[in-house]
Amino acid sequence: MTTESSPPVSRHAATAGLTLLFLISAVNYADRAVMSVLQEPMKHDLGLSDVQLGLLAGPIFASFYALVGLPVARLGERSSRKRIIVMALTCWSAFTALCGVAQGFTQIALLRVGVGASEACGPPASQSLVAEFLPQRLHGRGMAVLQLGVPIGITIGSMVAGVVAYHHGWRLGFVAVGVPGLILAVATQWRLREPSREATSAQTARAGWQETTRLFRMPAFCFLLAAGALGGNASHALDAFVGSLFIRRHGLTVEDIGGLFAIGKGVAGIGGALLGGILADRFSNGTLRSYALVPGAGAAGAALCFFVALWASGTTTSMNSLFAGYFFLNMLPSPTYAAIQNIAPSSIRTSAAAIYLFFVTVLGSLAPPLTGYISDHVAAHAFPTRLGDYALQCVKASNAALAAPCRAASAHGLDVGLYVVVAALFVTLCAYALAARWMSGSGQPTERAVA
Repeated sequence: MTTESSPPVSRHAATAGLTLLFLISAVNYADRAVMSVLQEPMKHDLGLSDVQLGLLAGPIFASFYALVGLPVARLGERSSRKRIIVMALTCWSAFTALCGVAQGFTQIALLRVGVGASEACGPPASQSLVAEFLPQRLHGRGMAVLQLGVPIGITIGSMVAGVVAYHHGWRLGFVAVGVPGLILAVATQWRLREPSREATSAQTARAGWQETTRLFRMPAFCFLLAAGALGGNASHALDAFVGSLFIRRHGLTVEDIGGLFAIGKGVAGIGGALLGGILADRFSNGTLRSYALVPGAGAAGAALCFFVALWASGTTTSMNSLFAGYFFLNMLPSPTYAAIQNIAPSSIRTSAAAIYLFFVTVLGSLAPPLTGYISDHVAAHAFPTRLGDYALQCVKASNAALAAPCRAASAHGLDVGLYVVVAALFVTLCAYALAARWMSGSGQPTERAVA
C-alpha cells in the first residue's frame, strides 16, 4: 500500500506529462477502433468469416501481450519509462498504417500481432507515471484523465476511418489513423519529463519477481483481475461486433458506424470516464472500497443498457441504449486503474498495471472469437436451407439476390452471440463486490495468510 506524499515533479511538469500521456492514450485507442469500423468492407474484400474477424479482434491482437507486457514492465521499473513509451507508440502506429497494404487474413493477422505486442508496452508505464505525477487522493482523477484518451481516441479514430474509408476505401482508413502516432512519438521524446527515481533507487533495485507475487496474496487484487478479465471479454466483443450488427440489422453504412462509435464510445464514454474517477475519489473517505464499488455499479448499468440495445427492434431505441451502455461501461477503467496503483507498492506499480492489463487484454480477448463462432453457427441454421449453404452463399454476399436473407441471418447470429457475452457483465459486478469486501476500512488491502 502506498502512502500519501507530495508528487516528485512540479505542477507544470505534471500537467505537461498528463497531457502527453492523454494524447498517447487517444492514439492507442484510435488505432484499436479502426478495426471495428473497417471490418465489414474488409470482410467482403478479403473474404473473411466472423470467426476470423473475432480472432483478429481478440486472440491474434493479444497473442504477444503475455510475452511482451510484463517483462517490459519489469524493465520499466529499472530503466526509462519514457523511452519505452516512445518506442511502443512508434511501433504500434507503424503497424496500424501497414494494415492498409494487407492482401489476406495471414498478413493482416501478423500486423495486428505487431500492434498488440507494441501496445502491451505503453499503458503500464503511462499508469505508473500518472501515479507519480499526483498524490494518492487524486489518483482516480488522474487515471480518469488518462482514460479520457480512450473515448476521445475512439471518437476521432472512428470518424476519420469511417469518412476516409467511405470515400477512399478501407485501406487508406488504416493509414489515416496510423500516421499521426508517428508524429506524436517525436513530440513525446522532446517534451515528456520522467520523475527522478533517486529517492527510491534502492527499493527499486530490490524489487523482483518475488515481490510481485505479493500482489496475488491480496484477494482484492485477485478479484480485480477477475473483474478485468470478465469486463474485458464483454467490452472487446462489443467493440468488435456492434458496428457490424448495426450494419446488418439496421442498414447503416461504414460512415454511419464511424459517427455511431464517435457518439457512443466517444461522447458518452467521456462522461462515464470522468464520472467514474471523480466518484471513486469523492467517496473514498480514506479507504479503497469506492474504487471497486463504483465500477461495479457501472458494470450493472452497462449490462442492462446493452441488453435493451440488443433487444430493441427500433434503430433509435437501440442506439440510445447503446450510448447509455457505453457511458456506464466507461465508468469501470479509471477507478480500477487507481485501485491497482494504490494497492501496489511503488516499486512494482508498472508490473501491477501490466498484470492487470494482461488479464483485461489476453484473458479478456476470448469473447470475440467465441462471439464470431456463435454468430456463424446460429446464422448458418437461420439461413433458409432452400437457398443453399450459408458459408458458401453469404461470406462475400456476391449474389445480390441473396443479400437480404444473408444479412438477416448474420444479424440474428450476432444478436445471439452478443447476448452471451453481455451476460458476463453481471458476473463482473460480483467480482467487484468481492474486491470491495477485501478492502479494509483502513484502506489497506488485506492479504491471505500464508503457511
